[in-house]
Amino acid sequence: MGILNLLKNIFKEAEEKEPKRIKVNLSEIKPILDKNKEKIQEREDSIISLIKTNIDSFSKDIQEKVEIVEKVDIESKEKNNKIKAIVYEGRKKYIEFIERLMDNLEEHKNIDNFQEIIENINYSFSKFNESSMKSYERATVLIGKEMGAIKESLKKFSKEILEIYNENKNIISEKKSILFSESKLNENLEIQDKLNKIDEESNELKTKIKEKENILNEKLTILNKIKNSEEYIKNIQLKESIIIKEEEIKNQISQLRQDIDFKSLSSFFHIFPEKMNYIKRYKESFLLEFKEDRGKSLVNLLNEAGLNNDKISEQIKNISMKEEILEKQKKEIKEDPTNLVSSEIETLKENIKNWNDELDWIEKRTEKLKEDEKRNTQKIKEEFKKINIDIEEKDNFKQI
Repeated sequence: MGILNLLKNIFKEAEEKEPKRIKVNLSEIKPILDKNKEKIQEREDSIISLIKTNIDSFSKDIQEKVEIVEKVDIESKEKNNKIKAIVYEGRKKYIEFIERLMDNLEEHKNIDNFQEIIENINYSFSKFNESSMKSYERATVLIGKEMGAIKESLKKFSKEILEIYNENKNIISEKKSILFSESKLNENLEIQDKLNKIDEESNELKTKIKEKENILNEKLTILNKIKNSEEYIKNIQLKESIIIKEEEIKNQISQLRQDIDFKSLSSFFHIFPEKMNYIKRYKESFLLEFKEDRGKSLVNLLNEAGLNNDKISEQIKNISMKEEILEKQKKEIKEDPTNLVSSEIETLKENIKNWNDELDWIEKRTEKLKEDEKRNTQKIKEEFKKINIDIEEKDNFKQI
């Protein structure tokens, strides 16, 4: 138990002192994490070193006791051969289990993690106890005292390891808190990097939007200037006048259709398929057919059938004259100078809209990252409370 007492002395001061809660600024947690991580690692190294020393001492002690068991003369015992054979076999098997246990413990000395080495030792002892029980019982029939000495050594070692664990198990939780906090802090650092990059992207987009908005305003000014120019206004007025006249001509053509006696016309040409085809087309699509030749074919049919009159002739003549004038006016229409500028304006608006949509997405992404950062910070605070450190997002707190 001397080694165990040494461990107690190493941590005596820490055990006797009442833990004090310390307040620190959020910005100070990285060096605190590193410092506590280093302290815990030092403690863990000391404890693992102690465990390894105990394994060495136990190995030496158990080897001496195994040699004593091996030297016991079973043949000299006053028992029948069957019992002696059972004891022989029990001793042999038990020693094999002991050797396997010691080999496992020797392997465990390569472990540098407190929790892991404890768990492995515990597992090895559990397997040993489970598998060696029958062999132990058989061997103790004739060599109980010597076998009992081995069992006492096993108990003593197990007790020492258990005491080491119980007195230092807080290291496991503290280490988990530190490592967990460290991982969350690293996540926050990554989040900060992402936020910085996003901020750069956002600023670049805002600059682009501003530039395009300036260009857009210039284009709108140009467009407005064009639309207010005398030439543009005259061109628009001409277009509107043409539309009105086209509607008037359309109405006149509709009126003309009503004045034509298609029934009599069909009756006159009913035996002439080609003529009837013309008449049918005029009846079904009068406006379209009339515009094809300005009514020339219709006039010929009416004259041939003797159905033409002054009213119809005057209507057709008037319509044709108006259409000729209209055609001349259409040629006077100039290409709309606003088309190119309007197209550029639409492209600019689309670009600005897309970039604003991207800014909206960036804003949502930023909010999500900040929520993650806040959540991580809260988890770090909770873990630090476990090691008596209160983190607050202020400037004036005691430093460690």
